[in-house]
Formats: sequence, structure tokens, C-alpha cells
Amino acid sequence: MSLSSLHRNQGNEFFRQAGSLNADESPLQAKDLYERALSCYYQAKDKSENQEEECSAAKNIGKAAWKIAGILTNKEPQEKPDVIIFYLHEAIKALCKAYNISEEWKDDEWRGEVFETICACLQQVIDASEAFVDTDQKIAQLEKLAFITSVDEASIDVHMSLATLYFHDGTTKLQNGDYKKCLSRMTDCYQPIEEVKRLSKRGDALRINYEMLNEARVLEKDVFFHTCAAKSVQARMMGEELLQSALLEQEALQMTLIFEVIDWFKQAVVLARNVEIEQEAIAESRLGYVYDKVLRITLRAKAYYTHCFELAESLKPRMFTACQWYKDCTATLLRYQEEAKKRDEEEKSKERSGFLEELSQELEEIKDHKDLAVELIKFLYTNYPPKNPSWKKPSEDEMEDWEELKTTSKAYKKLLIKALGVYHPDKVDEGIYGKKWKVLCEEITKMLTFHYESTKIGSGD
Repeated sequence: MSLSSLHRNQGNEFFRQAGSLNADESPLQAKDLYERALSCYYQAKDKSENQEEECSAAKNIGKAAWKIAGILTNKEPQEKPDVIIFYLHEAIKALCKAYNISEEWKDDEWRGEVFETICACLQQVIDASEAFVDTDQKIAQLEKLAFITSVDEASIDVHMSLATLYFHDGTTKLQNGDYKKCLSRMTDCYQPIEEVKRLSKRGDALRINYEMLNEARVLEKDVFFHTCAAKSVQARMMGEELLQSALLEQEALQMTLIFEVIDWFKQAVVLARNVEIEQEAIAESRLGYVYDKVLRITLRAKAYYTHCFELAESLKPRMFTACQWYKDCTATLLRYQEEAKKRDEEEKSKERSGFLEELSQELEEIKDHKDLAVELIKFLYTNYPPKNPSWKKPSEDEMEDWEELKTTSKAYKKLLIKALGVYHPDKVDEGIYGKKWKVLCEEITKMLTFHYESTKIGSGD
């Protein structure tokens, strides 16, 4: 019997003694026996004369270290996670060694048991790393795990877990505004993702792991999108820094610097487009700000602010009313709307003034009859009849009867309402009868409305 076998048998005896104990009742004694077994197995591995002895000793090292990790996990109070992970790492390294060199020496059942133990240890490391509050510590554990796991069939899950952890840490950092750390984490993702893709396609077509391959490709797309989003924030921040420099630090406005600012903001828009709508909206808002406040090009500013607002609306029910970029956008669009309304009113007033000047003689004639409503309506029907095709001029007898109407009567009110209906500017088709007639009707309506309002006062309505 070889020296390696003697040490291994001695270790097996300690291992059996530990296994016969109730680890929950005597954890320290069981741990001590497993550690003695572990020491014997290390000696057996050092004294091994061939790979068969080496792989047997390595398997035993892995089993003993795994048992110790289990005791430390279950004891009260639980051991620190880094101590548990140390033993699990020792188990994984030894088991991977046993699996990789045993193909010619051990049967499939033996190797299958080793592989299952490796997978169990890997999952325990991943579970144990969750005890770390700091994400960087969790990542460090998985990075080391990926490094020591030399069995490709088992390491694929480790690489996928590591890539996923990188990704989630990066997205969290981006949400917190740390785009630099996000970019770093997204870059970290690519190596483990490529490993998953490589390991998924090992061997012939029948052995391709399509499930892991698809997961890796989906994650790769997500990484690309978030990389674009982070780069969009980076470009926008570069533009912000240059804009502050141009507005605050320079004595005279340097247009070259302003156009560079615009280029950065446009790059931010392009990077975020169809990837991160909120970041695209923010960049559009900043472009609107530059064109509005700095370059004073209202048309371009309005286009950017309008698109920014549309993007924000598309994200409902999310609200951005507390965000400065959204406040700038809505306030500026409202200002543009008010300015446009004021310009329209000024143009209409100017145009109307011209028609009023042309109509000055007609208006003087009408005003001579405005004091009495009946006299005014008779004069209008006779000299400036309504152009509504459905209107028919009352007979002379009917108009004579109007003279008898009391200002408090319903017939009097009805007469005024009918006159208002045919002269009201909203009833005038400007395209047919012209703007001049519409302006005249506006002035007539003012006079008729005065008389109608007077009837309300008189009746106490």
C-alpha cells in the first residue's frame, strides 16, 4: 500500500468518526475531526504517486472542506461569511482538480458525484456572499469563484451570476447618478458574458446549451442599452461643464465653445434615443435651453422643447414636475405660447384698426342711431342689412309695431336677440363677405349687446 493510500485511509477514519456525530449537538468536535481528516488528505495528495491517487485525495479534500463549511454555516451564532467561503473555495479547488484529472481513472458515476458536489459548493458560495452588505464584496467573491472554478461545465453558471451582478450594480449606480461607475460595470460584464457564450457552444451541436446562450445574449443587449444610457449622461455632463465655462468663466461669449456644447448635447440625444427616453428628454431640454437663452434662436429652441415635452408625456404615469429640466421645458413653451398669442392679437388689432379707419363714416352714421335700440335696428336693417342668406327683412308694418314695445317686454328682448344672431361676427363667413364686413358686424354687435344687457338690469336678472 502506498504512503498516499495510508494517509487517505487515516483521513477516512477521522471522516467516518465525524460523520457519526450529530453536528448540531457537537459542532466543535465534528469540525475538529473533519479538519484532522482534511490534514491527512492534504498529505495523501502530496505523497500521491500517480493521477489516480491524486484525484482520490483531491476528492476527499473537497468533501472534508465542504463538510466543515456546512458546520460553520449551521452553527449558532453563524460563522463569518468569509471563513465559510474560504472552506468552500478550498473544496471547489480540490474537487475541480479531482474532476479534471480523473477522466482516464474513474468511472462516470464517480465523476458525476464530484460534479454534483462542485455545483452544490458553488451555489453555497453564491448564497454565502449574499450576507455581505457591500456589493463590491459580493462581486469580489464571485470573481474569485470564477477564477478558481476550472471545470467548464460548472463555471458557466458562475460567469452568468457574475455578469448579472455586474449589470445590476451598474444599473443601480446609474439610477443614483454615478454614470462613471455604471460604465465601468457594464465594461466588466463583457468578459463573463463572452465566457458564457463560449462555454455554451463547446462541443458539437447536440451539446450546445441554448438556454444559457440565450440568457447571455439577452443580458448582452441589456448591457449595450445601459452603456448607451450611461454614455448619454456622460456626454450631457461634458456639455454642461463646457456650458458653465462659456457662460460664467469667459468674459466674452465664445461661439466655438457654444457649438461644442451643442455637439455634446446632440451626442447625448443620439445615444439615448430608443434606449433611455428620460435621458433623451433631458438632453433635448438642454439643447432647447442653449438655443433659447444663449443663441436666441426661438424656432430651434421650440422644436427641441416640444420634442422633450412629448417624450416626457410618453412616459406617463411617471411625473417629472419636480425636475428642473422639465420645469425649463414647460415654462419656456408656455412663454412661447403667450408670445405667439400676443403677436396674433397685435396683428389682428393692427389689421382691425385699418378697417375701422375705412369704416369711420359708416360707423358715425350708425352711432347717430345707437341711443335707442329699435331705431338702431330699423336703421341697420334698412341701410346695412345682414348678409345671412336665411334672413328676411321685416315689413314696414312690423317695424312700425316695434315702436310700441316696452323695454321690459319679452318681445323687445326677442327683437334684440334676433338682431344679435344675424350680426354676430361668429355668424359671418369671412371668406365670403370679407374681413371689413366682419369688423363692422363686431362694432354693431357691441351696440346691440349694450342694449340687451340694459334689459337685464332693468328686469333685475
